[in-house]
Amino acid sequence: MCLSKGNIYSGLSSKEAFLVALANQAGTQRMIEKIVSYLSAHPKRVFAIDAAGAMVSAIFLGLIMPALQSIFGMPSGICLILAVFPLIFFVYDILVLLLVRQLWGSWLKIIATLNFAYTLLSLVIIYLHFNVLNSLGLAYFFGEMLDQSEKLGDILKEYNFGI
Repeated sequence: MCLSKGNIYSGLSSKEAFLVALANQAGTQRMIEKIVSYLSAHPKRVFAIDAAGAMVSAIFLGLIMPALQSIFGMPSGICLILAVFPLIFFVYDILVLLLVRQLWGSWLKIIATLNFAYTLLSLVIIYLHFNVLNSLGLAYFFGEMLDQSEKLGDILKEYNFGI
């Protein structure tokens, strides 16, 4: 941690600055725990959030990235293929929202597994096309993988699927 002049920790001793940073991190952790607790009490909202994220990914991969291939570097055909998966996830989430009334854990496990498989596929695609991806393309795919991994971890932890 940098304690340079003009820093929010200036005027504090190293120990005080560490304790303030630790309190901020603990506050963030409590906020995340509250969100996970809320979503576990309202599992339909997990599917709504996942559907919204899937639609954003599908639009980005299917429309924006192919149109701006020179900016991101990923070949348009690969982007279009990858866009199919979030579309499938979107349809799945919407169908679960409309049709399922109970046993949410089983349906969450399915979408978590699908999201994990999509993350692995994305990793393979990045590896295969690493030489044509530029910084923005890498940032997009790694950001998406981090998001998927975080969602998977939260779902598995909350519904006790082996974590």
